[in-house]
Amino acid sequence: MRSSFLKYGASLALACAAAATPLFAQVNSGAGGPGVDPNWTVACSFTIAAGGCHSGSAYVVAGQPGVWPNLPSAAWISTSTSASVSGAKTSNNADNYNYVFSQTFAATTSPLTMSVWTDNFFTAFATNGGSSTPVTLASSPGDFGAGAPRSFLLPTGTTSVQLSTYGDGTTDGVDVAFSSVPEPSSIALLGTGLIGLVPMIRRKRKV
Repeated sequence: MRSSFLKYGASLALACAAAATPLFAQVNSGAGGPGVDPNWTVACSFTIAAGGCHSGSAYVVAGQPGVWPNLPSAAWISTSTSASVSGAKTSNNADNYNYVFSQTFAATTSPLTMSVWTDNFFTAFATNGGSSTPVTLASSPGDFGAGAPRSFLLPTGTTSVQLSTYGDGTTDGVDVAFSSVPEPSSIALLGTGLIGLVPMIRRKRKV
């Protein structure tokens, strides 16, 4: 009887968890492993520096710098696998290149939290083609690769996200991870389902 209860309870818990969890592989940066990121694109433009400024599919960074935090569910992406602009010979933390990282995905749960790590600077974010919202820096301008992420709540449904950053052309990139908290309704569903198993157990005891 106890094994039956555990079996039904586990099945119900897994069903509720699946309903309350987004498809991380479709939204986190670097989901495809080495090479081209299958979900993110990047638009690159230069201000005062020249060099091969790539726009198109974002690339998963190989051999990332030690200052960048290593996340188990996401990876750093940039305009190239080296995270540097071809031909750039700068490392001055200046606004030499501007980047806009974009992705469109379907969020099935709410709230959905987007956490963003950046190198060098995160300047703005926008959703669904709306006007960009400036990002307030936690401290004076500097390299935020090793710092805390900026986190934002996103709406449920199909969402287009644009992240604006800038860098000097050497090891510029972003790391984006999404997470969700089960809604109260999902938790209530789990509790109701477990309570519903009680009569079943009682009937089996009488047999």
